[in-house]
Amino acid sequence: MSNNSNQDDRGGGPLTFFAFVLAIFAPPVGAVLGHVALYRIKSGKISSSYRKMALAGVTIGWVLTGLLALIWSRAPGLFELYLRSTLWRYLIR
Repeated sequence: MSNNSNQDDRGGGPLTFFAFVLAIFAPPVGAVLGHVALYRIKSGKISSSYRKMALAGVTIGWVLTGLLALIWSRAPGLFELYLRSTLWRYLIR
C-alpha cells in the first residue's frame, strides 16, 4: 500500500492550529510557525487541507506584528499595556 493513497492521514493539525492561535497572542511566533506549516504542506509532510489555517496564521501574525510595531513606535505605553494584557506577561517579568 502506497503512502500517497491516503494523504489526509498525514496530520499537521496541531502545527497549523498553534500557528493560528499564536498569531493572535504572539504574532511573530504565529507567523513563523505558519511559514513552517506552509513549507511542510508544500513538501508533502502535512495534508494540504490545513493550508487555509496556515495562511491565516501567517496573515494574522504579520498584520498584528506590523500593527504592534506601529503602536510601539508611536506610543510605547500602549505597547507595554498590550504586553501586560496577553500571554507575554508570563514570559516577561
